[in-house]
Order: sequence, then C-alpha cells, then structure tokens
Amino acid sequence: MLRCDSADESRRVLRLYPRVVARVTMLGMHCANCGLWVELPPNDGLHFVTRVSDDTYLIRHSHPDEQALGRLHINMGELTARAHERGFDDLAEVDTAVLYPNGTIYMKGCAPSDSVQLAEIRRELAALRQDVAGLK
Repeated sequence: MLRCDSADESRRVLRLYPRVVARVTMLGMHCANCGLWVELPPNDGLHFVTRVSDDTYLIRHSHPDEQALGRLHINMGELTARAHERGFDDLAEVDTAVLYPNGTIYMKGCAPSDSVQLAEIRRELAALRQDVAGLK
C-alpha cells in the first residue's frame, strides 16, 4: 500500500495512476497484437511465449532444404544465381539462406576453416617480409 504524508503528495500520486494504467494497458494491447500471448487449454490460463518465425530456410548448415525449395518452386540454378549476385562462387560457400516473408533472400557465408585462415596469414606475412627486405 502506498502511504502519503501530505495532501500535495497524495494528489501527485493520484495523478500518476492514470498514466501507469494507460501504459500497462498499451503494453498488453501490444502483446496481444504481436501474437505474444497464446491461450492454452482451459484451466491453464495465459502464458507468455515467443512468436514463431515466418522465415523459410532454403539452406541450413550448408545443406539445401529440398522440401522448401520444391514447395516454393525454386531450382538449384536460381539459388546459385542468387548466390553469385551476393558474391559467392558456389553454394558450398553459403552456410544459411533464408527467404523472408517480403521475398528477400538473405545469405550468410561459411566461416573459413582455421587452416585456410592460417595459410592466408602466412602468405600475407611472407609478402610483408619481402616488402621490408626491399626497403633495406
């Protein structure tokens, strides 16, 4: 229970209540509109859950999802063309490809292996050594 020592303080607190109630109501409406509340079977009440994604994975962990590609009538040639547009040489370089509800395809590349990165670092180091030797 909230305790106020003066009349001015109690008036100030009473002026805050409508604002608090309005904000809590808006938050509840937002959750309901965004689909964040799901009604479970009777006697279970309401529980907070996360919304299920509407995104469609075309490639996951470098493996094409043949079922999703077939359902969307996308062949491997079209997917390879999209990968080329985004700078990939081959679909093997794509770790994930996601089709968003607005039609955009997002592609994320595979991280190069440690041996590939180490070989690249060694090449760069050798080139730097040659540059330094040329300066002497």
